[in-house]
Amino acid sequence: MVVQRLRSTTPTINETDSTNMPGVYELLLDEDMTIGSGNDSEEMAFHITHAGMAPVTRTIELYRPKITAGETLTVESDGMGHADLKEWLGVAPSALISNRVDTHVGAMAGSVVTAAAIDTDAITSAELATSAVNEIRDAVTGGAYALDTDANGRVRVVDGTGAGEIDTASGRVQVTEAQIDQIVDEVWDEDATGHQTQGTFGQAIGDPAADTDTIYGMLTDLEDGTTTVEANVASMDAGSVTAAAVATDAIDADALAADAVTEIQSGLATSANQTTILNRIGAFTGSGVNTILGFFQAVARSDATTPSDMGGDYDDATDSLEAIRDRGDAAWTSATPPTAAAIADAVWDEDATGHQTTGTFGAAIGDPAANTETIYDAVVTDATGINVATDINNLNDISTAQVNAEVLDVLDTDTFGEPTGVPPASASITDKLGYVYMGLRNKITVTSTKKTFFDDSDNAEWEKDLSDDGSTYTETEANAI
Repeated sequence: MVVQRLRSTTPTINETDSTNMPGVYELLLDEDMTIGSGNDSEEMAFHITHAGMAPVTRTIELYRPKITAGETLTVESDGMGHADLKEWLGVAPSALISNRVDTHVGAMAGSVVTAAAIDTDAITSAELATSAVNEIRDAVTGGAYALDTDANGRVRVVDGTGAGEIDTASGRVQVTEAQIDQIVDEVWDEDATGHQTQGTFGQAIGDPAADTDTIYGMLTDLEDGTTTVEANVASMDAGSVTAAAVATDAIDADALAADAVTEIQSGLATSANQTTILNRIGAFTGSGVNTILGFFQAVARSDATTPSDMGGDYDDATDSLEAIRDRGDAAWTSATPPTAAAIADAVWDEDATGHQTTGTFGAAIGDPAANTETIYDAVVTDATGINVATDINNLNDISTAQVNAEVLDVLDTDTFGEPTGVPPASASITDKLGYVYMGLRNKITVTSTKKTFFDDSDNAEWEKDLSDDGSTYTETEANAI
């Protein structure tokens, strides 16, 4: 401890207030009040003399403040000091941005910039280099192709009335008859496996290749697992026996009547008939009109002479293949596109014979003209050939005794588990009886404010709030625990 004996050069000693505080003196400390370097505190002793007072000795201690005088250092609950940064390495930092210090990053580690780190709309056209734009374009177009865009940079489609073009005046894409036929074919030939979502028409028809719970499976299982439904055919509609329905070699010599053989023979070409046919064919040179060549020319060429034997209103100048081609796409695209109703009609009126590929919806429904494994036959007749409506009507003939027996069986024989949860306002008769039985059979606990009902496993299911004002005892409606 350093001790120095010093005499104040010009000490100032005054009586504080001779009227209000007589005899009280004060010393102005204005000399050597600086703490020496390296010291946190210094003690000073003063021996004070004055003509108007008795000599006195007083000791004071000077302390070096740890913070700026007049300022406050906040200490958190964890004992850590809280302060605002005024300088960083001798330089005032920038103002905080979202409670963070604004910095300039000179380098970053790999994979630091993630998708979450990039702010919304942070990457504008200024940040995208030309090479990045080209790479995106190549990924979209499959190569280095420029996209056709309008003045606003939006990609344009081709405006027109041709196939694959959008007619901006009507907003429609032209559909040809061939495309309609293709749509119909695609509907019936679609693989049923990918259309089995619950509640859809595909799921209702089923997947004949994957399971037997389908219309097709129902048909094949009607006759004890056989793949056909046997029936006695009493009559057939005209035209129902088609060429596809007749099996190979089904019509043998025994099946042909004598008059059928005679008709076949009469239709065979005789020598005279063959001469007539050759004359009609004609040579594929020359100018014959009423010949096969003449007919071919009239059908193909717009400048040919129409054979007189063709008849009707045919005109090769407008109806030939060449005339149709010359009219161009404009004559086709000016036609009114088919409506949704027209397409639907085409789907339902499509001949089922050409849509019987295994695993498709067409095969699941069946071909009513070719075989009996169809939805129609399944609804009209059962496995024995009897009309299904008759079977249903037979089910309606139930006696009163049979009904009473079934009801008595439910009451005396069938058992039901306990209902769970709070009794609802609307419940089945079974649940309502169940709640009553639970109240009679199972445990019930009652306190001054609660009545609790338990199930057979001693679990609390519901409760009632109780109250009594001295004149009225009240139980509330059942409520959840």
